[in-house]
Amino acid sequence: MKNGLCKKAGDDMHIKIASSCVRGIAHKALDMPCQDYVASMQEGQRAVIALADGAGSRMFSQIGARIATQTVCKICMEAFDSLFEMQEEVLAHYLSEKIQNELHNGTYSLS
Repeated sequence: MKNGLCKKAGDDMHIKIASSCVRGIAHKALDMPCQDYVASMQEGQRAVIALADGAGSRMFSQIGARIATQTVCKICMEAFDSLFEMQEEVLAHYLSEKIQNELHNGTYSLS
């Protein structure tokens, strides 16, 4: 475990993913949406999950949280095996650069 990631799953491992986001009391009282988001992707024996705590002080932060988590899942799934071989500093730089580029160049649905 060079970079803090979990060990790769064996061929006999079955993957199930469950997630939930709940709108808090303060958001309910102010009639604000839940601004947190959890995204996941699964391909065969590979699974990626990302979560974001939306910036409650910003309008539409729930959209930013969704876009950010979906982007992280996509990037991690594309480079899944190579991520396990990277040293922590290299991994952090790689992910930061890829995420910024994807968010800058991507087209996203706001709904």
